[in-house]
Amino acid sequence: MSTYNFGADQNYVSTSKPRLAGGEIHKVNFKDAKFDEIEGKKDTNQGMKYQVLDVMFENENGYYTERIFNPGDTGDTRRETDWNGQKIISPSANEQLGMFIGQLLSVINKEALAKLSGKSLSNNFEKIAKFVAQAANVNKGKEVELKLMLGKDGSPRLPIYASLNRQGELYPSSNFIAEEGLFFSDKEKTAITKMKTATPTNTAALVASAMPVAKGPMSSDDLDLDLD
Repeated sequence: MSTYNFGADQNYVSTSKPRLAGGEIHKVNFKDAKFDEIEGKKDTNQGMKYQVLDVMFENENGYYTERIFNPGDTGDTRRETDWNGQKIISPSANEQLGMFIGQLLSVINKEALAKLSGKSLSNNFEKIAKFVAQAANVNKGKEVELKLMLGKDGSPRLPIYASLNRQGELYPSSNFIAEEGLFFSDKEKTAITKMKTATPTNTAALVASAMPVAKGPMSSDDLDLDLD
């Protein structure tokens, strides 16, 4: 049995925030970026450690966190899938990560981005992630715009920001962050409308049709960053 006494310093009101809504462009503050190692919770991966890069934004209405996992040894492999008889080649995980970091630091800390020129992401996730976190956190609180699309379950997600052209070359297909001037393309507006009106039976098809396309490979030079 326990007793309860009211206290003058007791906090009685939750300060938690909901996630920011998808299908909108939000004015937010960059809150934090961090490298972390988390432990698997499912029965199949309990006890396993996973390296992640978390990047967080917030405003008075809510928050959004983008979590990127260390792709490991398969990070440089582009994925091929067959959809309705058409072969779709998607960016490798390292290509996607490279584009994510490039867009993020272009807005949050452009000077730090220059230090990554010619560096490789291959098997360097921890060092790169720690560098990105340190570089971005110099400007904690910076106000930016953040574009969020709708996921298959209605949850917010970043737009497809990197694609491959017909020659297999990487290009930025959308911006997810900017100081100002973000907008939804006609294709993105259509996708948002479809996701808002999608039934459970056709949602999977809509997601498949919006699969990311690849980002261009970075240099394979050895990484040597001085973070002091």
